[in-house]
Amino acid sequence: WMIFSLLEGLLCMGWSEAVVYHWPRLEGRARAGMVWRLHALLAVLGLVLAAGLILGAPALADWYGTPRLLGDLSLFALYAFFSFPTLAINSILLSAGRTRTVATLAFASTVLETAAVLVPLVLGLGLTEILWALAAYAALRFAACVALAWSVAGPGWEAPGALSDLTWFSLP
Repeated sequence: WMIFSLLEGLLCMGWSEAVVYHWPRLEGRARAGMVWRLHALLAVLGLVLAAGLILGAPALADWYGTPRLLGDLSLFALYAFFSFPTLAINSILLSAGRTRTVATLAFASTVLETAAVLVPLVLGLGLTEILWALAAYAALRFAACVALAWSVAGPGWEAPGALSDLTWFSLP
């Protein structure tokens, strides 16, 4: 979890925060293109992170002397894959003036993620079941975030230079 949190911040590079700057400067399909290209980029990075967790699982299991970690990291990769593309949704919604939606999403996400951990724990289930519940939660949040992004940005892919602009803005 700690490794994922660290890599999440490093791989995202501040792109989601750069949305707040670029949103008012774009209109219509260019704005939609920025949103969907950013989601696609974050999905690719989520896939890379998930693949790294799966491929690195044997080495980490050996490092910690815990062979069971091998299967658990593979399950956690599902959580990473579905979570990463949702990192920009708060900035997108805030930029669109949907502050109540951001608050509702944050509250619902916190409740559901906590339930994904606590319910299996209270039922006496193990780490594997908790990781399955977290993967299901992340997939549900991913679907909700795609629907919310669609409701704000609509369709569109045309945004020449949008990702390069976001990248230059987000670099320190």
